[in-house]
Amino acid sequence: MLLLHLSNELLCCIAENLELERDINAFTQANCRIYRLLNPYLYRYNIKQSKSSALLWAAQNDQEGTAQKLLEERIHDQAMNDYWIPLCVAARNGYGGIVKLLLSKGTKVNAKGAYYAHALRAASYGGHETIARLLLEKGADVNAESEEYGNALGAASSGGHEAIAKLLLKNGADIESRDQFGYTPLISAARAGHLEVVKLLLENGADFTVFSDALWRPHVVAALHGHVNVVQLLLEKGADPAQIPFAEDDWTPLNAAAHGGHLEVVKLLLENGADLTVFGDQLRRALSVAAFHGHVNVVQLLLEKGTIPSASVEDGWTPLISAAKGGHLEVVKLLLENGADLTVFGDQLRRALSEAAFHGHVNVVQLLLEKGTDPSASVEDGWTQLNAATRGGHLEVAKLLLEKGADSTVLTEDNRALLNSAAKESHLEVAKLA
Repeated sequence: MLLLHLSNELLCCIAENLELERDINAFTQANCRIYRLLNPYLYRYNIKQSKSSALLWAAQNDQEGTAQKLLEERIHDQAMNDYWIPLCVAARNGYGGIVKLLLSKGTKVNAKGAYYAHALRAASYGGHETIARLLLEKGADVNAESEEYGNALGAASSGGHEAIAKLLLKNGADIESRDQFGYTPLISAARAGHLEVVKLLLENGADFTVFSDALWRPHVVAALHGHVNVVQLLLEKGADPAQIPFAEDDWTPLNAAAHGGHLEVVKLLLENGADLTVFGDQLRRALSVAAFHGHVNVVQLLLEKGTIPSASVEDGWTPLISAAKGGHLEVVKLLLENGADLTVFGDQLRRALSEAAFHGHVNVVQLLLEKGTDPSASVEDGWTQLNAATRGGHLEVAKLLLEKGADSTVLTEDNRALLNSAAKESHLEVAKLA
């Protein structure tokens, strides 16, 4: 019998006996008559069995008609508070029609949860000023926040949305609120390089001396990401270019700029009095940080400004060891040309050659050997350059060391022969050299 000949009661019975929503949807689309008859049932099924998942889809895809139908078919005693997720999604995506619709149907404007925490923050993060205004008019709490996300001002600052930041400040937003990382709106704006937002926040009294949970200050995080104009502004406002770290894992502005390889920021900081000798993160000076990351132009500038190429600390790294570990041949050449000492020990009593050997940087090993480093030299714990290359499984480095006279019979302190060291790490080709 053709579907067209079935009564409405039978068609409804068939739909009610289908277990999957996708099957009901397919059945509904069989013809126009069935669609008109069963489409309301499909929406009711989605509300009851799928927790209104179609409403979230509508909010994600700006399907206001679908949202309207779902809301019309919703169970009368179902709390509209359940619809805060679609509200946040629509606000984040800038779908004002759906936001208005949800609010008109009773969705609570200050409900919050996993999706962007709450609607005002979502609209602020997305840069949708009109929706932010609407939410504020409907009573949105300008300082509503969660432990994870912070408030709307932080979201607007992170996204660089100056107009929304002005709106939120006008409505009493807390300028020193913090997100899950301890970032204030100023730190967030500085990190992203939003100069105009940084200006706005400073004009409204934002504290540029604060730091995040990871000890990031606004000018330090701006330096790390290379935002020279933001760094310039913060220095003009009084930020200290020679900021002394509070702890071992703290960063100086100069360390941060050197880490990122931002030459113009490094120049700016030095022109404003940054101290080349101050230790930063992990007790490393700016030169060691730049050397480790291979920023040859920054290394060149720091050397020209008088940084000692062999300077080290008790448990830190010399610039040469740092560059050798990173395998940065041009930086190693530059440091050697400026007088770096090949014999200095660094962290864990390792020399530059053993670091390069362990990490398999054959070109750096070649250069260091040419400059006179002893291929058989060992350190306090008996670890030789050949042990390092073997343990790392670097066949070409091991061959090069042997060709240059490295002693393959030397044992490590715990009496592991070179062969055993290679075998332990499953580097069989290296073990054959022994």
